[in-house]
Amino acid sequence: MNGRQLVVIAPLIVSGTVSLWVATGDRALANSARMAANYIHQETLHAVGAIEFQGHWGFQYYMESCGALPLQQGEYGSHPGDIIVVPVNNTNRFKVSEKTAAEKGVEVEVHPRVATISSELGAGFYSSVWGFAIGAVPNERYYLLRVLPREKDTERTVEEHTP
Repeated sequence: MNGRQLVVIAPLIVSGTVSLWVATGDRALANSARMAANYIHQETLHAVGAIEFQGHWGFQYYMESCGALPLQQGEYGSHPGDIIVVPVNNTNRFKVSEKTAAEKGVEVEVHPRVATISSELGAGFYSSVWGFAIGAVPNERYYLLRVLPREKDTERTVEEHTP
């Protein structure tokens, strides 16, 4: 192989290797969402209330395939006893409208040293953030919140306070 061929082939080999490595990281992230959704489904199989969740991407697909309902921002569709699943590394997360208590935390390991989506590493391959990131990829974390009973309206009107 002469120098001219090496100049053409070497970048192709390097870019192909990096592409496969990034694809491995992306697959690991997708698998972590699937594993989390399946685990959460098994843990909540006999739950009294509905299972709702925030987030999109693959996590949404897997949670809906397990029968969970997507939670909409600003809506009060949750009822006392329902469980809301909140993924840490995802999109479309928002403050929950209902009063909740932490029920459980779930972590799923992601092994490759490259991430396509990670707010902690600054990776946003499928968003407006720059591409992938190399480093110690943090575990994917999910929080299960139990919706608490609503407090009855105890406020009185001004007329009720005046003699």
